[in-house]
Amino acid sequence: MKYHLNNIRYIYIRLIKMMQKSILIVIPSIDSKMHTHATISLLKMEKILNENKINVSCLFPVGSLISRVRNEAVTYFLNYDFDYLLFIDSDLSGFENAILKLIQADKDIIGCTYPKKAIKKKFINYDITHSVKNHNCRDCVDFNINLFKSINETIKDLIDFGGIIEVKNLPTGCMLIKKEVFEKILKLKGNNIFYYDYTSQTRNYDFFQVGIRDGRYMSEDYGFNELCKDCDIKSYCNFNFNLSHYGELAYKGNFYEHLNKYININNSKGQ
Repeated sequence: MKYHLNNIRYIYIRLIKMMQKSILIVIPSIDSKMHTHATISLLKMEKILNENKINVSCLFPVGSLISRVRNEAVTYFLNYDFDYLLFIDSDLSGFENAILKLIQADKDIIGCTYPKKAIKKKFINYDITHSVKNHNCRDCVDFNINLFKSINETIKDLIDFGGIIEVKNLPTGCMLIKKEVFEKILKLKGNNIFYYDYTSQTRNYDFFQVGIRDGRYMSEDYGFNELCKDCDIKSYCNFNFNLSHYGELAYKGNFYEHLNKYININNSKGQ
């Protein structure tokens, strides 16, 4: 009788675990370093996900070639029973409240954009003495994203679809990917992207490709987007969250304000 009850308890626990979603959070780096603010956001995010019955595991791979590190992380991901792979860059913060919304959006690939680590000179205002009048970093940044439509059409879509729209290229700094994405790519392109890595002694696939495509040099995140498009897999971005990108400064910004800046610049040229 006791053995029978233990079996029932074991089956019940297994069923509960099968019903719960699981996510592998991967934070790659080239030097094992992670920004303090990124760590704080990670801890907050883990608490939110656990409260919503989502099982969380973390991986902190290190390597000099980030594209290879990402590919090896996918190999690890596919070998275990995870539902989602979440890439987070070690120099980002402010993503803790976004991830649950990304999961709830139920897209194959979805993420958030964030400012590039550079000041956009065209957005800096100068006074009559040519001294910088507007030195607020939030007002002088550009964003890591490639859109399908014009700025005016994008603003309309953002309003119509609650801030979540399909994009041409999405950065991997905050990107959530369903397991089915990699399985579909392997089915369609597996023989073309296979390689054996003699450093890690593992069989891997080059999902995150760096190279030239249509005359453009692409980093591994945009290379991954293009590979997905070849397999009829769409990428989406949730623009409702403001992430900070840490370098010499804390590069912060709001994408809606960013689009309106371009409209204002174009309007002033037409006057």
